[in-house]
Amino acid sequence: MIKNHILSFFRSIRKESNIVEIIFWYAVRICFLCAAIIDDDPMKKFIFSMNLLACFAYSLLRLITPEKSFVWRAGFHIQTLIVFTSFTGYFIGHATNIHDYISKYDFILHVLSGASMVIMGYLLTKAIDKNGSAEKGVTTLCSLGFSFMVIIAWEIFEFFSDYYIPGATNQAYEWNVPDDLFWFKIFGYPQAGTLQYPILDTMIDVILATVSAVLCAAVLYVILKRKEKARS
Repeated sequence: MIKNHILSFFRSIRKESNIVEIIFWYAVRICFLCAAIIDDDPMKKFIFSMNLLACFAYSLLRLITPEKSFVWRAGFHIQTLIVFTSFTGYFIGHATNIHDYISKYDFILHVLSGASMVIMGYLLTKAIDKNGSAEKGVTTLCSLGFSFMVIIAWEIFEFFSDYYIPGATNQAYEWNVPDDLFWFKIFGYPQAGTLQYPILDTMIDVILATVSAVLCAAVLYVILKRKEKARS
């Protein structure tokens, strides 16, 4: 029985994903493994290792859940989104010097994350609604709600990590504010030394991710509506 379950798992990988996705999964996993081995900082080693584990999270979940569960119906595109998020968020953001070349990389990252989590939310919602009976508006709302949940959960993680992880500055306590940032031109510059930078960083992240999530959800709704019309 266990053997059949494992064989079904590998057959489902071939059925639900393509060679480009599989190569991407393992390329990112190798990057995290190498980073965890090479880096001298024990905390960074731990975080790289946790990201490596996250890259296997969906596969492991598939292996320990029944084939009739919604986890199996969600499909391996879920894993691609998780790997993409870990790679762009932590590996590129922390293991490279990308901020020296793209100063607004963090803003780009949060825009991408809001939209990608809507897609993940849609895949999960569709998997849970196995009969496809949910209305397109409900499906879109659930997808958007999932994205909002992840956005808030991430900012909570940043808040606690800055307090408990040595050297963590996710909320920009040491932020050197760029002069050309349009946000400050509209609302004014925060007062130096008042710890307003961390609050501002968090709110900018939340707003950027929220805007991209809402736009992605709107596009999703239009796509679902067109599919509904095509079926009728």
